[in-house]
Amino acid sequence: MLMTLMTYARLESYRGFAITQSQFEFYMKNLEREGYAESAKKWYEGHVATTKEQNDNERQTKSKASPKLPIALFLKKDEREKKQELFEQFNLMAKNILPAIYGHTRFFKEALEADEHFVEQLLKAISQAAEDLPSKQKIKNACDLSTLSFKDPYLHDIFYLMLKGGVEIPKEEKGTVEVNVSYPKLSKYITLDNKSQIRVFLASRPLLASIFGEAIVNDILQKRNELYTEVKPKEGGMKTEDATQIFKDAFENRRLSGIVSEVLDFTVSKTDPAGYE
Repeated sequence: MLMTLMTYARLESYRGFAITQSQFEFYMKNLEREGYAESAKKWYEGHVATTKEQNDNERQTKSKASPKLPIALFLKKDEREKKQELFEQFNLMAKNILPAIYGHTRFFKEALEADEHFVEQLLKAISQAAEDLPSKQKIKNACDLSTLSFKDPYLHDIFYLMLKGGVEIPKEEKGTVEVNVSYPKLSKYITLDNKSQIRVFLASRPLLASIFGEAIVNDILQKRNELYTEVKPKEGGMKTEDATQIFKDAFENRRLSGIVSEVLDFTVSKTDPAGYE
């Protein structure tokens, strides 16, 4: 479905360009009035330039921001040392997002009971394991994370559970009734792409919670759905620039302590955010 929508969007873009070009050629060939032809030429050039500029801006935004948590700096020591401030931001988000995703599971609760700093230890173990990899072995995608070998087997087992995702079968204890607990794969929430910002408009609930706190998440989800409805119409809809400013003004200063606004991208687009919750 996503590929179909992307293909349709490209087709519509091409059609719009082709129609614009044919209109311009019609004016130039058939209208003899020099002033009118010059006006048409200026309109055409201005329209194409504006469209190109919008596309360039959109590509630039996509190149910098991701709706997932970037973890490339956790895996590359040299880059991490060069971008220490950015790494600290993503490291803080990582500390917050893991409880948001797995805090309901037994393995996570037991790990916290054994060591309240286990999340920090896990993140350090990931970086150390990546550093210990043979020089020819690279982590190219989320699946490759399973090749990391931790010095602490307990942390290794927990990380494996996060990567795999699954269902916890409750222990049978006398007098208790528990239901199976499911938990998602970590790859759903992280990216190995070298991004420098979080795309708030398309971020998942756990990632939003790691940035703004759980109490703010529902407000963000509601607001971005409202703004999507406003900008969605092809004619008469709100400009995405205006919607972006509204979104930013509403939530930029509601982030958690320690999170800086420079790592947050509030760009609103015509992509339905409901599919990213």
